Amino acid sequence: MKIKYELAIQKVGERFVAVAVNEDAEKYTGMIKVNETGKRIIELLKDDTTVENVIEQMKKEYEGDEETISSAVKAFIASLKEKDLLSE
Repeated sequence: MKIKYELAIQKVGERFVAVAVNEDAEKYTGMIKVNETGKRIIELLKDDTTVENVIEQMKKEYEGDEETISSAVKAFIASLKEKDLLSE
């Protein structure tokens, strides 16, 4: 799976905002507000990957037990799917 659109991510205050750019701006007009962790997951999803690979990378980069990281990644990916931002 991977992000369907080319997204630009910009820090705004304490959060990050992702918006589609270039030709994709016409296809996806929404805006995604995320924290640092969500930003990193989006970055990992720019290339075709699996949920398991994203979880493994996040475990390397962030402190926390495996179950917490896994459930957080899965929940965030589910929210991206609800917004129709991922291609399988």
